[in-house]
Amino acid sequence: MRQAKGDDIVNRSKVFGGVNVIFMGDLCQLKPPKQVALYGRPVAKSKSKKDISKDEIKTLNGIVIWRQVVKVVELVKNCRHSGDPRFSEFLSRLRVGRCTAATSNLLTMDDYQYLQSRLLANIHRQNPQELETFKDAPFIVGTKKLRDLLNAEIIQSRATRSNKEVHLYYSKDFCKRQQVTGGTAEYLWTLQSCHVRDSFGRLPLFEGMKVMVTENVAFDSKIVNGSEGTIRNIVYDVDEEGRRFPIVAYVHIEGIGFNIPGLEEDVVPIFPTRVSISSVTLNAVGLDGCTFTRLQLPLMPGYAFTDFKSQGKTLTKAIVDIVTARGQGAYVMLSRVTSLSGIAILRWFPPSCIYTRLPEDLRAELVRLNCAC
Repeated sequence: MRQAKGDDIVNRSKVFGGVNVIFMGDLCQLKPPKQVALYGRPVAKSKSKKDISKDEIKTLNGIVIWRQVVKVVELVKNCRHSGDPRFSEFLSRLRVGRCTAATSNLLTMDDYQYLQSRLLANIHRQNPQELETFKDAPFIVGTKKLRDLLNAEIIQSRATRSNKEVHLYYSKDFCKRQQVTGGTAEYLWTLQSCHVRDSFGRLPLFEGMKVMVTENVAFDSKIVNGSEGTIRNIVYDVDEEGRRFPIVAYVHIEGIGFNIPGLEEDVVPIFPTRVSISSVTLNAVGLDGCTFTRLQLPLMPGYAFTDFKSQGKTLTKAIVDIVTARGQGAYVMLSRVTSLSGIAILRWFPPSCIYTRLPEDLRAELVRLNCAC
């Protein structure tokens, strides 16, 4: 990137500054939220060339650059699920939309039947003791609304179990550099996480609680978006009405190799960060403009997370909600876990959740890259 932005006339005109780039990933996982996949066909929102936005131009440029990628090495050995070959084969079919359907052969189990034994209700009926092995398993769901509901329930349960008290830590919100107060502040604190980029107005925390980092705090130190940890301590201010405003949270993130004097190993201070949030309802509560800035700890409860946040994780146990999965969500949820026995399915789901075709753009891209599909 230095060459691409440098003074070398020849290299700065080349893609990526003339440097060979290796991309690694799985096109059959989830695309960025609220965005077009890099391989996708852009949807023209403007009828006139003069009205094309900068974002649309960037999208087109990205597609042009991506389509110059023609050399592909497909990794076919599944190491994560090597201990359960049958589950690995099932995931290979689910990944490309080729799950086996029911047939007249009563001796053959289709892929929908294959998953039925992992429904929580069936596990409870067939082997109630097995449920105990999922008591600390994370939930993987398809919507932030369900994620937040589950986290709220689990937080209270875990705090009670460990004899800890849950406290709410409030954000400081600013509009045009002035802190928002009074009823307007109360309104902003009630906004759901899906409307505030996962920066909670009222963040529930207790010592010993599992949390997930929501921003790249220290990339080189592996404290990044999606890192999981445990709250050790929270330093805060209190206003005249008893509200707690966090100053710093001390979080234990296993394996990062931190040794800060005065703290136990792998404990790091996480400070509040600023997030710019757009909201079309601000005028209705007396604020000018359509954005405000929120100062809050870049943390969220870590007992339940979305399929998007689960990407890249390897889990031995998980409780998944296939009903809320969209697109490749079912594949992402199930493939995080190393074996079928490590999966518990939260509730009944219709066959259509796994018997779906890949999107046309994705099928075309896999063909272009000569990948199996």
